[in-house]
Formats: sequence, C-alpha cells, structure tokens
Amino acid sequence: MGCFGILSFIPLFSLLSLSEVDASKATSCLWHEDLTDTLMMLSQNGSLRLIIMALFLCLFCFNIGMFELCKIRSALEVEVLNLLVSPCVWCFDLLAGVCSGYSGQGRGTSEVWDNWSYLQLCGYLILVAGTLRFHGVIGTSNDADS
Repeated sequence: MGCFGILSFIPLFSLLSLSEVDASKATSCLWHEDLTDTLMMLSQNGSLRLIIMALFLCLFCFNIGMFELCKIRSALEVEVLNLLVSPCVWCFDLLAGVCSGYSGQGRGTSEVWDNWSYLQLCGYLILVAGTLRFHGVIGTSNDADS
C-alpha cells in the first residue's frame, strides 16, 4: 500500500498543479489552495515544516500500530478504530471552533456546524453501515448463504 501511495502521488500532484492554472474560477478555491503559496510557506517557515513532519510521524506510528493490532485482534476491531478517527477529528475541529468563538464570519480556520454538516454526518453513517455490513455485523443470516 505504501508503494502504491508513493507511485500515485506523482501523477496526482502533477494533475493538481496543472489544474491550478485556472484558479480564477470560484470553485477552484473549494477543493485546493494555491500550491505555489503553500510551497513558499513551507520553504520559509521552519516551525511549519516541523509540525508537518510531526504529523507524518504520528500518522506513520498510527498505521504501524494498526498493523500490529491487527495481528493481535480482529480486523473488524481495527476497522472500527480507523472509523473513529474521522469523527474524532471532526468533533475536535467543531469544538475548537466553538471554544475560539468562530462563527464562520471570515476569521479562524475551525469548522462550524452548518447545513452541509448534516450531509457529512449522513455520509459518515453510510460508511459505518457499509463497513459493518461488509464484516457481517449487520444483516440477516440469509445473506451469508447467497
């Protein structure tokens, strides 16, 4: 999986860099930032590079921990733990927005609860239901025969 991620990063990085040429469209700001500005910030800010390296280290340790846990426990338990990461990060982001007083009026970077949040929550519940269905936790006993 790691090699596949590295090999898919190069064409994806190139495509996203090329797609940024038309950054004048309002929709382009919805799904990526200015790549040159991001690279400039990384080159000039040592603490930002340190934070990003710490993030990669944490993700690496988390993934290694999940692989080791899969040797001891079931794959379903590992998958449930993986499913808990997204809502925990999302709730932490919402909580940070509430604690900082961010109301979505252009200041701060925390997420606020809005009309799209219901769609995010429904999508997450669909992912959880699909994972539990795949592992046979939910569903009827007749489904296993087919």
